[in-house]
Amino acid sequence: MNNINTEEYWNKKWGNAKGNRIDVQEKFNAIAKFIPKDSKILDIGAGLGDLLNVIYQSGLSKNLYAADISSVSLRKTALIVPDVKTIKLSYEPNEIEEKGFDVIIINHVLEHIETPEKYFNKWAKSLKPEGTIIVAVPLNDTPYIEHLRIYNFDNFERFIRSLGYLYLIKIRKRPMGTEEIIAILSK
Repeated sequence: MNNINTEEYWNKKWGNAKGNRIDVQEKFNAIAKFIPKDSKILDIGAGLGDLLNVIYQSGLSKNLYAADISSVSLRKTALIVPDVKTIKLSYEPNEIEEKGFDVIIINHVLEHIETPEKYFNKWAKSLKPEGTIIVAVPLNDTPYIEHLRIYNFDNFERFIRSLGYLYLIKIRKRPMGTEEIIAILSK
């Protein structure tokens, strides 16, 4: 399978996109109780920064980091999220230099990666020992050209269990009629 998930592809896609995805407030409502107040938060695959913006505007945290493969994404995020720090990712599974995150959010990213466990394990090294990772993936999604894997409940739970974390999994209906799986992970 030819992987189109390149910086050029996402720069073009985000370059034409507008913010405020319709389900961002509902996503925030589903995960907010797992984010301690004033946490240092890393959003991997931040897209246009919508989720970080809601976190900022809610007053839950102002110590926010956006990480993405797309430089366009990071520029657009910096325009809407005050004082956000940006981290440019490559398409290689590299560790993130910044450390000590209380929360890492990986929202609709893993389905775009051929070997998500390699990336996940590298990114998790930036988490504090008592930190939380929040992962969301589409459930039984329609195949998109960018998606390299389709998650159902069983294969997602198997993946999460293989990482060695304690976890809570919930399924959330999205406004567009689809569902997603959200996992809250801790050591």
